[in-house]
Amino acid sequence: MHPAFLVINKIVCIQTEDLIESDDLYGVLGDSLLSLGQFNDNQERVDYPEIIIPDGVLELTLAEHDVADSDDVLGVIDLTQDMDMDREFGILEGRARYNVYFFVAGEPDEQLVDRCPEACPTCGGACLRKNHDGQVHWCGRHEWGAN
Repeated sequence: MHPAFLVINKIVCIQTEDLIESDDLYGVLGDSLLSLGQFNDNQERVDYPEIIIPDGVLELTLAEHDVADSDDVLGVIDLTQDMDMDREFGILEGRARYNVYFFVAGEPDEQLVDRCPEACPTCGGACLRKNHDGQVHWCGRHEWGAN
């Protein structure tokens, strides 16, 4: 079993990492950077799209962008733990206090066999179709070209 899809249901900021300004959170998923939003104390966000987890990616790194100094890594989520159930990840790093509510959908390893090798030109997600001669590619969010 491997992680296939990530759904971030909600991020709650209890306290920002930055003392004066708001936090700009982002995630690192393989080679992709995901903007997770700008947060102030006691603020939450719920409007996240479903994210396809690239093959071989097993972790999501959560970080906070800083202009004045280096970015702060707030935590690393192991995407292979407790797949197919709602999870909560608490962040207690420096001043930062966050709760991240998410769901990782697993997929059997044998479903990697015969998967199309094409990547979406819009988001970089892998084509999820297998043996689809003549059909368009599909990454879960976008369709493109014919095989």
